[in-house]
Parts: sequence; C-alpha cells; structure tokens
Amino acid sequence: MGELRIAAAALLLGLLGLGKGAVDPWDDADLPGMVGDARGLPNMPFTVDTNRVADGISSTSPYSVSSPSFPSYFDALSNDLGGRRDHAALLAASREEQGIAEYGAGGSARENAYVDMVARENASADPFGTKPSRTFTVHASQEWNPSSMAIQDGVTYKISVEAGASWSDGGIAADTTGYETMYNARKHCFTANDKCYKHLKQRRRFKHAQWFELVCGVADSSWQLYDVAFEKDRYMPLREDRIVETLFAVGAERTLVAQHTGELICFANDAQGGYFNNFGSVNVTVTREDWPPAAPTLIYQDQR
Repeated sequence: MGELRIAAAALLLGLLGLGKGAVDPWDDADLPGMVGDARGLPNMPFTVDTNRVADGISSTSPYSVSSPSFPSYFDALSNDLGGRRDHAALLAASREEQGIAEYGAGGSARENAYVDMVARENASADPFGTKPSRTFTVHASQEWNPSSMAIQDGVTYKISVEAGASWSDGGIAADTTGYETMYNARKHCFTANDKCYKHLKQRRRFKHAQWFELVCGVADSSWQLYDVAFEKDRYMPLREDRIVETLFAVGAERTLVAQHTGELICFANDAQGGYFNNFGSVNVTVTREDWPPAAPTLIYQDQR
C-alpha cells in the first residue's frame, strides 16, 4: 500500500510539472512564473493566463506560503507590483527621515531607529532644520489614497488641505468639509441642497464624518511578505481590516496626536461602491509638528 501511495504521488507531481521542485519549488526554473517560464506569468499570487490558448497553469505563488488571506484591493497600486515596491521605498525613506521603525517593531528596533536618525541629523549641515512633510493628492474617485508619509503613535501631526480645494460627489459639489443631508418626510427621501439623492440612504464608509468629508487613517498601502526565497520579494496590497479601525475625520485641517503607527492614507467619505461617479482631487499636506523629537529613555543601546 505504501509503495502505491508513493507511485501515485510521483505521478501527480509529474503531471503538475513539479519534478524536483516538489522538494524545493524555488530550485526549478521551469515552474510557472519563474524565469524560464514561456508563459511570462508574473510572480504574484494566483495569476492565471486566461486567453483561449492558455493551459490554465497559474503562477508559482500557490506552491509557496504566500497565498493571501485578505480582500483584494483593486485601486491605486493594486496590481502594479513595481509600483508597490517603489511606494514602499518612499515610505521607508520617510520612516528613516523621522526615526520611525516599521509597524509592529519591538522596543529595541524603535529605539535604534531614533538613535540612527539623531546621528544622521547631527552630522548634517542643518540638523533638524526642516520639519518632515509630504504633499500628496487625494482623488475623489479612489477608495484609498496613500501618502507615503510615515506616522508614529504618540507624535503630533498637522494635516491640511490647499485653500479653495473642492471635489464632486456625482452632481453634488463640496469642499473637504463635506456636505450635510437631511430626510425630507414630504418627499420620502434624503436630500442635499434640497434635492433628493438615492445614494444618501446608503451607509457612509465612516459614519462619524459628513458625506464627502476628507477622512484619513493609518496603515501601510503596501507591505512585504516574508521572503520565501532569495530575492523573491512580494509587496502585497493594503489590509483594509487594519485601517478601518484607525479612521478619523479631517475636514479642511486637523492637528492631532497619532494613535497608530504606519502610513497616512486618505479618501473622500462616500458610500462603499459609490466612487464610480466622483470627480476632482485635492492636495493634502501632512507635517510632523514636534521636530526635533523629544529624546526617549534609551534602554537597549549598550546591547548594540
């Protein structure tokens, strides 16, 4: 019985084209998605060539530990793997500039990031001369708009919108403070500017802000999976389950002490699935206010 099972397993591996890759799939250049694959599939989870002459073979990721278990994000940076990687580099530069460790880092890593930043600043021609800041565009038609600006919990930041900026929720024009609605009992509908709109009966993505008010949260728009092979890095899209717990209303301007660590990401507050008829964009600037930062109590430096 044992020999039959081994033979069956070998036959199955042969049909799948794994061969010696069953032991180490990254050691086989003929696997789907690898350099020698004539299909030209990218190295990303569950990619399949679906034209009429395709063989139905998917990319290499299903054979590895990189299978995602979170909702797909089909918007900015969604399927552009190079774009995710470039954006992650910008975010890493912002963390380095401010002395911020990655999300989830322990006390030692957080302390080392601060110490390294102070050393660079003190060695520069103008130590702590300019507050870290980033200006980015928030599009009314995109569900998530990443800033590439790193945010650290406990630090004060100012978020402001350029003067006179506005956008449009279908036919309803508004600035970033949003617009008010009310229920018209006589017309049996929700109204804005005394006009009935069907979408206003839906739920706003962030109920504590007005319709089309600028709302932001803190997470990372792209994040790197643990490397399953040498030089096989994969940057995955935003994890929405994390950012929804960090949302806050901004309006035209807000100064706040951050409660979370990550990247500032913003959007126009609309109903989920209602972004297809939105128009316009606004430029948002986020600035770190407490600069230079207060020195923390150093604990781990004698261990470096």
